[in-house]
Amino acid sequence: MKRHTNCVFVVRALLAAALLNNAVPASSAYPNPRFAQGAAQGVVAAEAGNEISGVAASIDNPSVLWVHGDSGNGETLWAINSKGALLGAYTLPGIKTLDCEGIAIGPGPRSGVCYVYWGDIGDNAENRSQIAVYRFPEPSVSLTQSIEPVRRMLSDVVTVKLKYPDGPHNAESLMVDPIEGDLFVGTKTKRKTRFYRAARADLLERREIQLTLAAEIDFDIASDASISPSGAEILVRQEDFAWLVRRLPGQSVADALSVRPVEVPVIGTPAEPNGEAIGFDGSGQGYFTISEGSRQPLNYFRRLGRNASPAPKVLIPRESKWKYSTDSGEQMSSWRELTFNDSAWATAEAPFRFAERNKSRADQDRVPGSSQRSPILFRRAFESGKLKPTEHVVAKLLCSDSPLVYLNGHEVKLLNRDGTADRLDSSIPPVADHEQSWLTFELDDPRLLPGKNIVAIALPCKSPDDCKPAFDLQLLVVQKQKSAR
Repeated sequence: MKRHTNCVFVVRALLAAALLNNAVPASSAYPNPRFAQGAAQGVVAAEAGNEISGVAASIDNPSVLWVHGDSGNGETLWAINSKGALLGAYTLPGIKTLDCEGIAIGPGPRSGVCYVYWGDIGDNAENRSQIAVYRFPEPSVSLTQSIEPVRRMLSDVVTVKLKYPDGPHNAESLMVDPIEGDLFVGTKTKRKTRFYRAARADLLERREIQLTLAAEIDFDIASDASISPSGAEILVRQEDFAWLVRRLPGQSVADALSVRPVEVPVIGTPAEPNGEAIGFDGSGQGYFTISEGSRQPLNYFRRLGRNASPAPKVLIPRESKWKYSTDSGEQMSSWRELTFNDSAWATAEAPFRFAERNKSRADQDRVPGSSQRSPILFRRAFESGKLKPTEHVVAKLLCSDSPLVYLNGHEVKLLNRDGTADRLDSSIPPVADHEQSWLTFELDDPRLLPGKNIVAIALPCKSPDDCKPAFDLQLLVVQKQKSAR
């Protein structure tokens, strides 16, 4: 099992070719990226407030966006779908925000986990001795939550305090580099925008960080910025226009920002009365913008021409139907084999959660618990063709305990938080609980067969009195990743 510290590994693998093709000098014969004019996808839910200042697209939860308000809008951010409908309200516990003005998704402490970075970086009076960024594992969000949006308190929130080297600044732009894991804060100033950097190593080890000046660009009143999921492109916007710069393989964000930009469309005034937010979608195919104001349109700008990249091939989608058994009599090696007859097993739809874990209507009891210590067994058949030399298989796992995963009878080694690949069974205490956030890992030897294949999973019980699994799994075929550095 290879170690991957980047939460957006799947998208980077998908877009590796695009990174190498797109990130070329402007003088090249290859055309600049082009985007269609913005089209309204829907109206942002009124519950999300009327001063949306930032938008970030989820990598692990397709068609899910994170949005937030600015000063005076409290400690809650919202998950919406790509039409603007509300999916949930997520609140920081025990934290008092001042002026949240930026949001990004990127890698963090746990391998294979996406983190949300919410920037409390606004400072209109320029008198804050420190600003703050709140980091937490991105929660799993289902599109079915639009039926009854959830309200949840966030967990594992870390506050990182940041200080400028040259005194306070007002800022509204926050980015996290998906390749290096560095964080960037962009000032909102006239004529010149300064981007300050916090190195990934400092973000992992320290809670108070002195920022360093990374780049200064000729951009007036920047209100937001975004790095594409591949790390190959950077957007910066203000009310009436936006720039895009392309990043060469091996180039730092700071060096990329010094390259001649390409102007890309935004809606602008008066249709967007105070257009602040901009963010790439979860695959880098285009970007979203939102304006402050009540019930504003969620606008999408679609990438045109040869710059577009194909989507990953989905072998097992999230929220699929699985066969399962709680019968300890099934504890034999044959249950995980392709030829095993599971016709007598019950069927239920993932995610397998329980009312006492999560009382929202979207997560009602679907699987009965077990009074035994033995694992609950799951099986899911899928169809596949032969893998091409340029393809490999990636899984995304949501689970309450450390499971055993088999593909066509062969054990898949999962990566623990400390980077060691162990046999994960009920006798080994779980190292990380991924009940609320997705864990992404690569299958080194997927052993896919043309036609029918089987994923079999044994999910252990924490104790004889607590055998209530939380579980879902996605299986994707993506292009092999080429190094961007």
